[in-house]
Amino acid sequence: MLFTGPQMKGIVAGRITVTVRTWNRALVSAGKPYRFGNDAYLVVESVEVLPPEEIGAADAIGAGFDGTDALLADIRTRSNGELPASVYVVRFRYVGERLPRPGEGKPIEELTDRLAKIDARSARGPWALPALQAIASRPHTRAPDLAAELGRDTLPFKADVRKLKEMGLTRSFEVGYDLTDSGREVLAQLEARARSSASA
Repeated sequence: MLFTGPQMKGIVAGRITVTVRTWNRALVSAGKPYRFGNDAYLVVESVEVLPPEEIGAADAIGAGFDGTDALLADIRTRSNGELPASVYVVRFRYVGERLPRPGEGKPIEELTDRLAKIDARSARGPWALPALQAIASRPHTRAPDLAAELGRDTLPFKADVRKLKEMGLTRSFEVGYDLTDSGREVLAQLEARARSSASA
């Protein structure tokens, strides 16, 4: 499940314990843990299908809204101005124990070398450094906007960002991406190498 930056902060602080989704089918199951960011996970406690009008005030507040009216307005916004027949009310708890991160334990130099090799083998030319730079300069920006900025099609760009995420260098939000600490360190090393090559 993806969340906005403010929602993630609310979850970590314990203010948000519910999310309301307009899925066509259930994408999570009660009792299972799901990755949350890079350092923790959420355990889904229940999944309930309800007409939006039947969602109670406690769940609306638990989802980060002032009340049911604000929640229903948000659902309408996500559903082209109309309330769907039903929504998924997912109740969860935040668990602060860390999960192993992709690439964890690997030296930054090793991750940088790996990306440099990926760029060197790319038939369309280097893409990792421009992608990291774009995400660093415009966090939480829509993928189509970042792709357009780089002169790329959206789907191949998103596939490349997934590769960076698998290496533990980026994290995804409901809108856009941001770099992890490792991602920032790798970006700094790639930029330093690029400057060194340019001056050689």
